[in-house]
Amino acid sequence: MVDTNTIGDSAEGSGQVLRSPRTMRILICGCWDLMHTGHFNAIRQVATIAHEIEREKELEGERVRVEVVAGIHPNKEIRRVKGGEFVCSEEEKETMLRSCKWVDDIVHDVPYKPLTVEFLDKHRIDYAVHGDDIAKASDGTDMYGYVKEAGRYREFRRSECISTTTLINRILGCYPGANANEAFSLTSRRMTEFSRGYKPIESASKIVYISAVWDLLHTAHIEALRLANDAVKGADYLLVGVRHDSSANGERDRTITSDGERALSLLSCRYVSDVVLQAPERPSADFFRAFNVVIPLYVE
Repeated sequence: MVDTNTIGDSAEGSGQVLRSPRTMRILICGCWDLMHTGHFNAIRQVATIAHEIEREKELEGERVRVEVVAGIHPNKEIRRVKGGEFVCSEEEKETMLRSCKWVDDIVHDVPYKPLTVEFLDKHRIDYAVHGDDIAKASDGTDMYGYVKEAGRYREFRRSECISTTTLINRILGCYPGANANEAFSLTSRRMTEFSRGYKPIESASKIVYISAVWDLLHTAHIEALRLANDAVKGADYLLVGVRHDSSANGERDRTITSDGERALSLLSCRYVSDVVLQAPERPSADFFRAFNVVIPLYVE
């Protein structure tokens, strides 16, 4: 068998052969119900860990490419362990995950029980990754105890003030997202982190603009963004307006998620190039000229 890690293109003038990078995989598991900014921020941090591993290996003299794999706990497991219901189907969860720009692959049917080294090996996973909040199985044991003992665990910081439970409480309590006491904070640093990897708008040849409220980002939103991304032949930039929704009298915001939460969720989508916060409901010709928009689209 040929070792593919030892073949590749010759470095011009060096007389050496460049090795093809070895693929490593890191796994983040979740229920992924009613996907929100906290979910996307977790996956973003896992992607950052992937880049850190690539740099570590490079210092050791090895070229690797690290893939981010999202593991989905099936709904039957959620019902068995948590005893409650779920909002989204597994198909909807997969659609949301596949639209995330940091996800390279998906593993289905991840049991809601302590993760084993055998499970990692079966799915060619090098490391399991989780937030710094301790995840426990129904019997109280550490969900990542086995992989921690094996040295195949990495950790990131859990996102504050956002969870599926938080969103459900906002919905049931008619909780205004933009004025919520608990909201995932929007900072310039976070905007930069979520925007990283996109090309500047100045280098785009054809820009498409679409705007909506985008509250509780879901699969229909994702499909609209995908279609908008493919709407114009040769278009290479999708600018997305995030409109601020309010009631007819303008006194109360009706959205469940804040403007910042919606913007960051959109920036996590592989079809979106950039966002415009508090976008005008009816943009003027000057607005389109300022951004060099070729085709404006509108979503109710």
